Amino acid sequence: MKCSSFLFAFLLLLLKTKSQTVNTTAIDAYARTVDAKTPTSLAKKLSAPYKTDAEKVRAIFYWITENIAYNTVLYQKPSRNYTNQYNSFVSDDTSRILSPLNERIAQLVLQRRVAICEGYSRLFKTLCDYAGIRCEIIYGYARTNYIRSGNRFVTNHTWNAVYLDNTWRLLDVTWASGYVTFGDAYVKDFNESYYLAPPQQFIEDHYPELSYWTLLTNPPGLREFEYGPFRHQAYIKYKIQSFKPEVGNIEAAVGDTIEFELETDVKATQFFVSSNPYFEVGILPQITATPFRTPSFSRKGNRLFYKYVIASPTISQLQVVLNDRVILQYKVQIKNRLAARK
Repeated sequence: MKCSSFLFAFLLLLLKTKSQTVNTTAIDAYARTVDAKTPTSLAKKLSAPYKTDAEKVRAIFYWITENIAYNTVLYQKPSRNYTNQYNSFVSDDTSRILSPLNERIAQLVLQRRVAICEGYSRLFKTLCDYAGIRCEIIYGYARTNYIRSGNRFVTNHTWNAVYLDNTWRLLDVTWASGYVTFGDAYVKDFNESYYLAPPQQFIEDHYPELSYWTLLTNPPGLREFEYGPFRHQAYIKYKIQSFKPEVGNIEAAVGDTIEFELETDVKATQFFVSSNPYFEVGILPQITATPFRTPSFSRKGNRLFYKYVIASPTISQLQVVLNDRVILQYKVQIKNRLAARK
């Protein structure tokens, strides 16, 4: 009897695992061939070849990352009320019955092929709705360069949750599409890390207004999330497990040594800290007067160590770089050495 029960449970687990496994390569290739002018027709085309919700979600997710660019004009003027940006383009024909807001925004995004986070998330939800998939839009806090622009920590981002195989899963189609450089240029760069990410990973740079949507039993406090260092998308890509310093604001005097530490299983060819606020891939070697030489670092197991000496009173921030990508950003407050000793 016990053997039969165990076998039945094993078969259920096997079926569930199989249902969650999709051929992302094939689905992505198909999604590249699809195009449509309306959300209804697009959802129908993307979901037509597939039987499972997991396959349909992947097709919808990947299509958006491939075809919708980030609107850097609106990015430079962040506003919580993103929907007003879209509503201004809605027709003034009041004789029509307006479609739901999600539908209107989704239609506009398809027409313009650009969006900010709310446009991405509403398009994703609309397509999921037409495909018969449960989906929610999540409002919350994301670690961006605007996160500490004022005294109040405000909602600045939206993402999605989808219901697959009897559980909610998290994803961010905006950040999976690419990134914005320091020069406010959008770079298309698909990032798999934001597709059905584990809650423990997603919380590293996404904090929902409703703590339920962390999908964690014991989510960290908002204050803990707010006052850590700014984490770039590469932080998720390289699966950083821990880091030091843990606080995002560093107080130090000229001549002080700051010790940085990372824990990651990624093979590290570079690990250093730069005070150049405009450092990004391929830029630093071009703007320095002499050829750039990667500083040396030490390692012990999967932990990396680097010591940085504060050499100038003009330093205001420090960029932590791993394998040519900025992963962490700290603010620096330079103090008088005598004051620092008190």
